[in-house]
Amino acid sequence: MAGSASSSHVAPEADGRPSARGRALILLLFVVAYATACMLPAFHLEGRREVWRGMEVMVLGAWGLGRGQFAWLANLTALAALGCVMTGRTLRAMILSAVSGLLGLHALVLVGQVISLGRGEGNEARVVSLGAGYLVWMGALLLPLLLALLLRQKRPLAPAPEL
Repeated sequence: MAGSASSSHVAPEADGRPSARGRALILLLFVVAYATACMLPAFHLEGRREVWRGMEVMVLGAWGLGRGQFAWLANLTALAALGCVMTGRTLRAMILSAVSGLLGLHALVLVGQVISLGRGEGNEARVVSLGAGYLVWMGALLLPLLLALLLRQKRPLAPAPEL
């Protein structure tokens, strides 16, 4: 019984939501993953400026929407997926997180492309490769999917009907 007391902190409540401690842990994992992705190099560039860190890509990535680059939208669907995990809507969380991952993959088309680094002529650089920040970001996008799967495994089974 001592083992069941410690696991009950993360196990879903009767309504399917994670416990308060579980929600805090989920939020902490998500924030740490995103913060790590923001600190690491995300784009390796050719030219004067060699690296864009994840934070720069996240802040400036919204401008890519006007140029047909939709990977930035993965941030929004990941937040929605996180909200679904926190409220126990695991199927929605899994779908939204999978959509986040697919949107995030759209950044792969940037490799080899010339992107604008700001205003002015000659303020461009070619994306040579994606860095560790991109990989950690992709992991953060898929984290709600993993957590939703784990929560679905921990849900108590309905009692068997009596005969």
